[in-house]
Amino acid sequence: DKDMMLVGNDGGSEVTALRLDMSEGGRAIFNAGVALGGTGADNTLDDYEEGNHTATITTASGTITLYGAINNLTYTKIGRVVTVTGLVAVQAFSSPSGATFISLPFTCADGTDKGGLCSFVTSCYYNGSNITDGHYTTTFLLAEGTATARVLVNKTIATRVDIGDQVGTGSDIVVALSYQTDA
Repeated sequence: DKDMMLVGNDGGSEVTALRLDMSEGGRAIFNAGVALGGTGADNTLDDYEEGNHTATITTASGTITLYGAINNLTYTKIGRVVTVTGLVAVQAFSSPSGATFISLPFTCADGTDKGGLCSFVTSCYYNGSNITDGHYTTTFLLAEGTATARVLVNKTIATRVDIGDQVGTGSDIVVALSYQTDA
């Protein structure tokens, strides 16, 4: 189970450029990323991460509390692209209203000329006091430089409102979106 290493000298000190893990579940470890199709920073994949994000929901006023067992979103980050999926469920609420946001695991890219803005649409189940129980189209609006997405529900084809006024205990919010980060 000895590892194989490619060791070099960067002009004064020894540097391990690559280590091959020779254990049963072996893996290659590149210290500075993997260059694909070129040698510049734009061609270097230097970040990969998988994890869970404990989601929270905030509103302009009032509160929405998620079930502790149903508040985790999974994410995969490859380079600057983050994909987030999962389901969160409302446990309790206290007079929520106004702009409603769900937390994200990483900050959205702060592009130029609104280049970091994006939106995603999914279907969610609502059973709040201001909406007939059922599944509705839900839009997630991601804003540049924030780690949140505004959550809106389409009550009708022509009416889209923040979910804060629409949720009830047991409302299910399905999250399925991808976005870019700055790093």
